[in-house]
Amino acid sequence: NSGVNSGGSITSTTTTPTTPEDIYKQYVSVSKPGLFSLKSLSEQPIPPCMHTLSSLIKIIGSDQVCINATPSHGLGDALFDVDAEINNNVSNTNTNTNINNKGKDTLCFLRPMEIDMPFESFASSILNKDKDKDKDKDAANSEDVHYYSSQDDNLRRCHPSLSSLLPPTLPLFEAAINSGPPQAINIWVGDGRARTSMHSDPFDNVYIVTEGSKTFKILPPYAEGAMNFA
Repeated sequence: NSGVNSGGSITSTTTTPTTPEDIYKQYVSVSKPGLFSLKSLSEQPIPPCMHTLSSLIKIIGSDQVCINATPSHGLGDALFDVDAEINNNVSNTNTNTNINNKGKDTLCFLRPMEIDMPFESFASSILNKDKDKDKDKDAANSEDVHYYSSQDDNLRRCHPSLSSLLPPTLPLFEAAINSGPPQAINIWVGDGRARTSMHSDPFDNVYIVTEGSKTFKILPPYAEGAMNFA
């Protein structure tokens, strides 16, 4: 996977690849993540409307989106001990109640709840939660986590007005991985509590951060055998 940061020069890379061959040799062929300045990869800059969530609302605010809603831990598509979750929720409301199903296998794979709403409603809730967090951190952290993170080419499929402002591809990467145009271009929006479970993608990724930050924990391919996905 390759990471792209739109904020300018990246000190963790000594040189910026200028040809598809450089990208392939230094990163793709050895499964090595890379950080690059967006200016070095595309002549078309990210439009100003994507620099802040508030400005993005003006472009796609009326578009309908499907939002993933999870409990306060922020994890969707993940394994959970159902009993532990129930006990935790019950204890928060009634300290004299306890549910105990010892001996039963209560480890389940849970998907997030999906909610359809206008993008403006979702984005406004994110902005309001950021304000509330400054006032009451505990209350803000106890609320459900909303994350716009569908992986079905949502940018081109749901937001044509925004897609038309963006480059259709990054030529250097397209040539480096010999894949043709991107199979999917997605836009993901969430607050600092939104997380993604450990997973492996069967394809190459380019991730562009337009506001805030994104933290990746990346493990080398040879570590797969030591992981417990059960």
